[in-house]
Amino acid sequence: MFSTEVQIIVTYFVSKKAIYDTNDLIAREDEIFADNVCQHVSEQSKHDMREAGKCLAFDLATAAGFHIARAVEGTLVD
Repeated sequence: MFSTEVQIIVTYFVSKKAIYDTNDLIAREDEIFADNVCQHVSEQSKHDMREAGKCLAFDLATAAGFHIARAVEGTLVD
């Protein structure tokens, strides 16, 4: 029964952040940039941008800033 299963599994409700859809922040944050921009960004920087989106979705502003700083640094170094 669903009510029994819900008691033993971890569930979360994450609200929408400003104009951004929660699912987009968690799964597709790096798609905010145009294709001609993304082709110049390394996979590691894209990964850091996706992690920053997850952090924003869960109200972890400091962690989001850390990941964005890593993404910017990685893009500048490449």
